[in-house]
Amino acid sequence: MNNKNTIFIIIIILVAGFFLFGNTQDENTNDLAFDLDITSLSYNLPSYTKICLPEKKQYCTSDGSCENIKPVVFLLYNETSNTIYRCDDKPCDGYEMNKTESGLYTILEPITPRGFTVKISSDNSYVETTSLGLDQFISYGECK
Repeated sequence: MNNKNTIFIIIIILVAGFFLFGNTQDENTNDLAFDLDITSLSYNLPSYTKICLPEKKQYCTSDGSCENIKPVVFLLYNETSNTIYRCDDKPCDGYEMNKTESGLYTILEPITPRGFTVKISSDNSYVETTSLGLDQFISYGECK
């Protein structure tokens, strides 16, 4: 076999390998997508003015390492009563919040400290930071 044929076969093998094995990132990303069906929960949702759905979640340890994990908690925000509800497949937990405006952001912190903070931007993107000891769970998403 000459060099041209060998190179051609190697290229074919690499391309085939990419299509067979190289596309697992999309599958892994889908495994980490928020997929809780809010319409089929076994409980009634509390009153809210905004629902905040996570698109991405990270778990970061005190040593500085972070990993992407599957988000399972969504937020309901009642702007009238200044209450945040943290919800998952179990009934929601409600927290009265202190609200601070800072430029384009609304910062929400529980009146009684609970280890989490929510920041909502003027375009309704949000980040929720929750601490567990010295570790952090960070959720990013959009409020509607």
